[in-house]
Amino acid sequence: MTHSIVQLLSMPEGKTLEFKRDLSSPINILKTLVAFANTSGGRLFVGVEDGSGEVLGVESPLNEEERLCNMIADNIEPRLVPNVELISFEDKTLMGVEVYPSGSRPHWIKKEGVEVGWFMSGCVLLTERRTGNLLQSLSVLLRVSPLMNRSFLTGL
Repeated sequence: MTHSIVQLLSMPEGKTLEFKRDLSSPINILKTLVAFANTSGGRLFVGVEDGSGEVLGVESPLNEEERLCNMIADNIEPRLVPNVELISFEDKTLMGVEVYPSGSRPHWIKKEGVEVGWFMSGCVLLTERRTGNLLQSLSVLLRVSPLMNRSFLTGL
């Protein structure tokens, strides 16, 4: 990570930085990671209070790291492999997840499907229902993210 952990934890949450207390809301964590991968990347810290930035730490960090990696592998398409690391900070252990802009965009949540499960930074959900049809959704997605890999459009 290019910034020190102290610098990152003192920054406000935004399009490329997110804090989560724990893994108790897996869908929100997965949406955040998909949004990072579909845009300019980002960092997620687990074990930090949302909003206040208070460092809480992670209970059973090795188990939680394995749980998170399994959640990502089981629920995100195409495969997303972020950098997941355990970080010691003030006698506590945090989990840091760094997601780079993906060359395999768009990513989506498997159970929501490719038509519904796309998320962009800020977790804006692009759905067939909201935009009228899939091609219109793709058009919006490509305008929002000019770096989008357009190879998935072949055959449409």
